[in-house]
Amino acid sequence: MFNRTCLNALLVAGLALAVVGCTSTQVDSITISPASQSLVVGQTASFTATGIIGHGAHPSTSENVTSMVTWASSAPAVATVSSSGVVTAVFAGTATITASMPGFTGVVSNTATVTVTGTVSVAEPLVSLSIVPASQIVVSTNETGQFIAIGTSSSGLQLDVTNQVTWGSSDVKVATIIASGLATGLNPGSTTISAIWKNPDGSVVTGTAAFSELTGVGTTLSTVTVYMVSNNGGTGTVTAAAPGTTTPLIISCGYNSLNECVGNFPLGSTLTLTATPAPGDTFGGWTVNCAPNQPTAPTGSNTCNVQNLPGNETVGAIFSN
Repeated sequence: MFNRTCLNALLVAGLALAVVGCTSTQVDSITISPASQSLVVGQTASFTATGIIGHGAHPSTSENVTSMVTWASSAPAVATVSSSGVVTAVFAGTATITASMPGFTGVVSNTATVTVTGTVSVAEPLVSLSIVPASQIVVSTNETGQFIAIGTSSSGLQLDVTNQVTWGSSDVKVATIIASGLATGLNPGSTTISAIWKNPDGSVVTGTAAFSELTGVGTTLSTVTVYMVSNNGGTGTVTAAAPGTTTPLIISCGYNSLNECVGNFPLGSTLTLTATPAPGDTFGGWTVNCAPNQPTAPTGSNTCNVQNLPGNETVGAIFSN
């Protein structure tokens, strides 16, 4: 496209010939469409950026600059945005989406608002369901273990649906499990933990895990499992500092065959987790049991606290590309 100076010169001269070197676009302003969008967790939406170009006394023109602007989200834990303007809803809340680019008078930008509600999109049925971790062992009665449910949608998006599935225990004499995925050992033995998801079309997706209680005198350690969820190829690492300190790092999680790592910590301690996305990727938020709205971690924070470890705990971290 001709830049402002070259195009004005051509119009004045009445010429319709291209001028060598007139290839850049310099916009006066940007508009984003839509200006606001409501999504549910897991849903995506495409935003379009339009550049308005002035030509002096002549009418302004516009051009689609979606692929030319720099896209950014004010709260990647709520909604991420790709370089092509595709927004993915991650966690309930509100995020401001910004498009910016060099303009005639400097950098120009505009914003749109994305509101995310905390339910999985009915347009994205789940095709599989995984329970993390796949097995847990406790050694005393009334010791607990946290399970999380990760669903994979038909488009490949991975979602934390821990609070939306129906949980069950095959042997409630051994252990029970509540709606948040927290299992409690009652007697020595083994039981199968199940999570059931029902799609809008009536199809059912199920995931299972094992839970066992051993005969013992009790435990002084909690097993913490960190599971990393990758959306669109996003990657990253999670580190944890010793309770009450910032160093040394006593657990470090990166992507492996299971996308998870395990560490042991004293019961009753508070563990601070920190997520670091790989270059070019974004951190998309924590699972609900380590939500970013805890008092010590504002919305969108890449840190969260697992408070007062009661037993085995599992936390998911979401990374997006």
